[in-house]
Amino acid sequence: MDSSDQRPAYRVLSTRTIALSAAALVVIGVGVGIWLLIAYGDGTVESSNRLDAIKTAGTIVVGTGGAGALWLAARRQRTSEIALRQKDLDHEKVDRDYALRERMAAASEADALERRVTDLYTKAAEQLGSDKAPVRLAGMYALERLAQATPDQRQTVVNVLCAYLRMPFDAFAVDPVVAEEHQVRLTAQRILVTHAKRTAEARWDDLDLDFTRAALFDLDLTDCVIRSLTCDEARLFGRTRFDTATIQQASFKSATFADRVSWDHTDFLGPASFAEARFEDGADFANARFAEWTRFSRSHFAADASFQATTFDGEVRFGSTRFLGDVAFDHTRFAGHTFFHNAEFAGAARFTAVEFAAEVRFDNAVFATLADFVDVRFGDYVEFSEAQFRGDTRFGHVRFAGSARFATTRADGDLRFDHTWARLDVPDTVVRVWPTAIRHARPGSFAVVPGASGEAGDWGQLEYVLDE
Repeated sequence: MDSSDQRPAYRVLSTRTIALSAAALVVIGVGVGIWLLIAYGDGTVESSNRLDAIKTAGTIVVGTGGAGALWLAARRQRTSEIALRQKDLDHEKVDRDYALRERMAAASEADALERRVTDLYTKAAEQLGSDKAPVRLAGMYALERLAQATPDQRQTVVNVLCAYLRMPFDAFAVDPVVAEEHQVRLTAQRILVTHAKRTAEARWDDLDLDFTRAALFDLDLTDCVIRSLTCDEARLFGRTRFDTATIQQASFKSATFADRVSWDHTDFLGPASFAEARFEDGADFANARFAEWTRFSRSHFAADASFQATTFDGEVRFGSTRFLGDVAFDHTRFAGHTFFHNAEFAGAARFTAVEFAAEVRFDNAVFATLADFVDVRFGDYVEFSEAQFRGDTRFGHVRFAGSARFATTRADGDLRFDHTWARLDVPDTVVRVWPTAIRHARPGSFAVVPGASGEAGDWGQLEYVLDE
C-alpha cells in the first residue's frame, strides 16, 4: 500500500459529551455558590477573608475554565484544518489517479499509432519492391499519405523516396519495363517537389534531399525551400530548373547536367559545391546569391554559361575550371577571396561592371579569345601572373585600388588599358607589375600618371609610355 494512503486516527468530541459537560459545570457552579452563601454569609471578618480567598480561587478556576474553552476552540480549529488537509489530500489522490489514467491512455494511443505507422510503412515499402509498376506507384502514394498525416515521419518518407531514386537505372534501354519505371521515378520526383514548394498548402518543412548517384529527369525545384540538397555524382537529364529556390546547403560534386540547367535568382544560404561538375549544355546562374563559400573547382562547362548579376558573399573558387563556350560575369559582385587560377576560357570571357572587393587571382589562366574587363573594380590584390591572353583583351575604365601583378603575362592579341586608373595613396606594401611585353606594340612600358585626363585626386591613369 502507498504510504500516502495511510491515514492517522483522530478522536473527535461528540455533541452529547460537550452538552453533558456544560450542564455538569453549571450544576456544580450553582451548588458551590449556594454553599458559599450558607457557610460564609454571616458578615464576620473571618468569613469575609475566607470569601476573598474563595473569590480568588474562583477567579483562578474561571480562568482555568477559560483556558479550557480556548483549548476546545483550538482543538476545533485544528480539527477543521485536518479536515481541509484531508480534503486536499483526497483531491490530490484523485488528480494523480486521473493523470495516471491519462498517461496510460496516451501511451496506449501512441503505441497504437506507432504500430499503425509501422504497419503502413512496412506495407508501402513492400509495394516499392514489387515488379509491377502500378503496385510501386501505389506504394509511393501510400507513403505520401502517411507523411502528410504524421509530420514526424516526413523525413523518413523523403529518405525512402530518395533512396528509390538512387537505385541503378538505365533510362535509355529500349524496354517497356524501363518506360514504366521511368514514370514511377517521375512520380517520386513530383511528390518531393510538390511538398517542397514555398507556397504549397501541404508543404513539408526542413527537407533533406539526398540524390547521390541518382538519375533524375526534368527535375524542377523552382521556388522550393530545401534544407540540404545533395546531388554528388548524380546525372540530371532534360530541362533542369532551380529558379527562385532557397537552399541551405547544396552539393553537386562530380554531378553531370546532360541538358540545360537554370539557377535564376536561386538563394544559396550556406555552402555550395559544384566541384568537378560537368555542364554539357547551357548553365544559367544569373541573379543567384551565394551567401557562404562556393566551389566550382575543376568543373567543366561545355557550352555557354551565365553568372550575370550573381552575388558571391563568401570565398569562391573557379580554379582549373574549363569554360568551352562563352561565359558572362557581367554585373557580378565578388565579396570574398576569388580564385580563377589555371582556369581556361575557350570562348569569350566577359567581366563587365564586375566588383572584386577582396583578393582575386587569375594566375596561369588562359583566355583563348576575347577577354573583356570593362568597368571592373579591383578593391584589393589582383594577380594575372603567367596568364595568357591569346585574343583581344580590354581593361577599359578599370580601377585598381591595391596591388596588381601582371608578371610574365603573355598577350598575343591586342591588349588595351583604356581609361584605366590606379590608386596613388597606397602603402609601400602595395606592389604593381604591369605587362612588359605587348605584341604588336611599339617599345615602351605602362606607368601610372597622376592627374591624367584632368581627373584630380588620389587616382592616376595607367598609360603606355613609349621608350625614347
